[in-house]
Amino acid sequence: MATTKKAKDPITDTAIHILKGAIVNVLNTPLTISSECKSSSKGRLTVAFESPTKPTDAQVLQIEELSNAKIQENIEIEVINIDRHVAEEKYRKEPVNGMYIYDKAPVPASVTNLSLVHIPGWSVNCCPSSHLKSTGEVGAIRIIGVNHRPLKHELEFSFEIGSPSSVASSSSSKSSKSSTTSSTSTPTNTPASTVPPKTLTPKQLTNELIHMILEASSSSSASSSASSSSSSSLATEEEK
Repeated sequence: MATTKKAKDPITDTAIHILKGAIVNVLNTPLTISSECKSSSKGRLTVAFESPTKPTDAQVLQIEELSNAKIQENIEIEVINIDRHVAEEKYRKEPVNGMYIYDKAPVPASVTNLSLVHIPGWSVNCCPSSHLKSTGEVGAIRIIGVNHRPLKHELEFSFEIGSPSSVASSSSSKSSKSSTTSSTSTPTNTPASTVPPKTLTPKQLTNELIHMILEASSSSSASSSASSSSSSSLATEEEK
């Protein structure tokens, strides 16, 4: 018996769009590899990440705090239905917070109209699922795990969704732990090591992303053409 694929949860899916904007702000990583949002209380987001070192506790805390600040702003979430070619042209020229509209997996060439989820100045993504009406409806986001896979150039964030008070308490505890670690590991009058400067600007990363997507789309079209050609040859042989 065939099983029905579970739909994305609108709360967690909306949280992923908020979290993505914060990750881009802190780590400059605009390409999503995959996401999981079938539960209304937790989810996962994996992004492309070229650094050989895992983000610091301070960076992870900053991502969480930025996410929750955006939730507190209670910004309206826009769902835009738009012609595919118009959308591609528009967001190539005007990426949102360094983001293009597609993830790593290309949208099939047969799709001519797109549904975009847009949080003004924060994130934009092609996503046909249901979402909340505003960021404030999410409640709060708490990052509970970060899995760095350097050989795959991936960084996975696991998170929970809860009340603002519970997340505030958790963030305070993380901040205290981070400060304690920093003070014990850094000698007096010796500056702590800093994160290496970014080598690519958001615009450069966006251009790389567009190039990857176009290559994937071209490869997909070539594969489809080859398949059609093969099928035609088989049909001719059968007629003979």
